Order: sequence, then structure tokens, then C-alpha cells
Amino acid sequence: MDERPKKVRRRRDRIFAVLTMIIAIAWAVTAYKLAEHVKSINTARLLGAAMTGGLTDRSSIPRMQPNQVIPYLPAPPPGKSQAEIQTAQTIKQQIAYAEVIIHAWEISMYCVAEFLVLVGIVSLITRWARGLHLFAAVVIILSTIATLAAMIFLIDPEKGGLHPLSIWSYVIAASIQSAYGIILFIAFAPKPKSSAASVPQHNENQQPTPDFQTQSSGKAPQNQTELEK
Repeated sequence: MDERPKKVRRRRDRIFAVLTMIIAIAWAVTAYKLAEHVKSINTARLLGAAMTGGLTDRSSIPRMQPNQVIPYLPAPPPGKSQAEIQTAQTIKQQIAYAEVIIHAWEISMYCVAEFLVLVGIVSLITRWARGLHLFAAVVIILSTIATLAAMIFLIDPEKGGLHPLSIWSYVIAASIQSAYGIILFIAFAPKPKSSAASVPQHNENQQPTPDFQTQSSGKAPQNQTELEK
């Protein structure tokens, strides 16, 4: 039985195990940076709305009477219209929704990274590399779908309310995030050939090949005939 295919597969499994752990680290770092970027945008939107009074409802501030005079005290600003109040409520809901989406996405990406690290470690110490890496590929594809859904929710005016993204943003995000999952599918989806197939089958009807070319007629080899003469 030829052991070479097994050794080659085992070497490949170890390479992918180490590569999977490296991808997991890069995955977590990228998720952190992207989450911080979106959080900074959301925080800037919150500060901008607060500085312009967009989050303050002044309709509850008591108005001074016309005949009431208090020296050195400026008159309170007038109350906001219903449209302004509705806009302020919408901004607050968008900011809160965006925070929830980005925190949930960040935590889910950290969970995927931890799972990939676990897959790499178990693949190094066991022979379950094929099944684990195929499962990891499925998880990566599902996480890519989750990322695209988070992007859609973040720019939805009724949810996150962030600036719209071009179609290329979705294409690039999906291509980069799903790339390693596709590589794992290509590497591990084909079933390894059985080593028994490489062992030649013995045919019972096949006659053994003689070491010397002797004829069935009983003629002796040429050297033996020359000796008799």
C-alpha cells in the first residue's frame, strides 16, 4: 500500500491549519478596525446633532410671560415645530440602531475568528482537517452574508441612516470576505482517492511470466543446446 498520498494530504492539512489561524487573526483585526471606523462616523453624527440642538426637545421649556421681566437673563428660545421634533426623534433612532448593528456585527466576527483558530488547532493535532475546514468554509460564507445584511441595514433610512454605498462596495466586501471560504471548498471538497485504488489487483486468470523464454514444446535454451553438441 502506497503511503505517499497520505503523507501529502497530511502535509497539506497542516499547512491549511496554520494558514487558517493566520486568517483568523487578520479577520479579528479587520473586524475591529472596520467597527471602529463605523463607530466614529456614528459618534460624529451624534455630536453634530447634539451641537446643533437636533437632540434637544425645547418644547418642554416653560415660556416666560410677556409682562415678566428678569434683568440680565436672555429670553428662552422658541419651541420646535412638529417636523423638527420628528426629525430629532428619527436621528436618535438611527444612531441607536447603527450602534446595535455594528456591535452585533463586531461580536459575530470575533466569534468567527475564534472558531477559525479552534479549527486550526484541532486540525493540527487530529485527522479531522477535511470536515473541519469544510465547516469553516460554510461559516465564512454565512458570515459574508451577515456582513452584506449589516451594510444594507446601516444605510437604510429607517434603520441606520448612514450614507448610501455603491454596488462596488458590496462586491468588494463579499469578494474579500468569502475568498478564503472558496479556497477551502476547492481544497477540501473533492474526496481523497482511496489508497486501495492504487494497489494493483491480482488477476487469477493471468498466467505468470516465466523468467526465461522457454517454449511449451520442450526445447531447451540455446546455451544448453550448444553444451550438448
